[in-house]
Formats: sequence, structure tokens, C-alpha cells
Amino acid sequence: AASAVPLLVHGRRRVKEGLVDEFKERFSSLAASSTRPGSGIHAMFAFADHDDPRVFWHVFWSAGASSFAHDASQQESLAAYYESSEQDPDALDCYGGWTEG
Repeated sequence: AASAVPLLVHGRRRVKEGLVDEFKERFSSLAASSTRPGSGIHAMFAFADHDDPRVFWHVFWSAGASSFAHDASQQESLAAYYESSEQDPDALDCYGGWTEG
């Protein structure tokens, strides 16, 4: 049987010019709905960088990969706000995942 291993994701994301206020509202709304009791997502944070107001440091903590993936369609709705591209990507570090026993 598979068992979940907690998942922690963190990293720096750049928000497109002129979309910072919209991003803050959307992220706040998504975080509130995604971290409801029983969702498996324990925390979602985005902290503004002190030196660049368009850069946000993200932290996501979930019970496991399946909990994090459960709201993936909603998280994709944030993609339009990010400046990251294939040629100039933002990177997130992931710790945890799945184990099989």
C-alpha cells in the first residue's frame, strides 16, 4: 500500500508587471479555499520580497503529493500572473513525496 509523505514546496516567483494587486487577491482567495480543514493542504503563503515588489517567496505545505495535486486546477489559475517562461523560468524546491510500502 502507498503512504503519503508530507510535501513542502518553496521558492521565488516573479509576478508580471501591473498584476501584483490582482495576484495578491487571487492568491489570498485560493489559499483560503485550499487550506480548509480536511483538504490536506496545511499552509500556502506568498511573501513579498523586500527588494523587488514583483517577487514573491512561496511556501506550500501539504499532507502529501495527492493533497497538493487535488487543487492543481485552481493553482493553475495563478499561472497567468507569473512572469516565468520556458526561456526564463522560476524554480521551486520540493521536499517529500510518495513512498511505497
